[in-house]
Amino acid sequence: MKQFLSKFEAEFSGLPVYFLPYDENIQKAEPSVQMILKNGATKFVDAVMQILKNLFQD
Repeated sequence: MKQFLSKFEAEFSGLPVYFLPYDENIQKAEPSVQMILKNGATKFVDAVMQILKNLFQD
């Protein structure tokens, strides 16, 4: 894992990197995850929202 992270860091240095937490409820809700996105009560949805805020900030 350390070797992977070192190579990843070298390749993408300076770019923002985001990781989404695993949430089994997302998989259970497929193919439509609309209710999960509407409720927004999971770590996964919170992480997605944070990424969107970072991407679209002024």
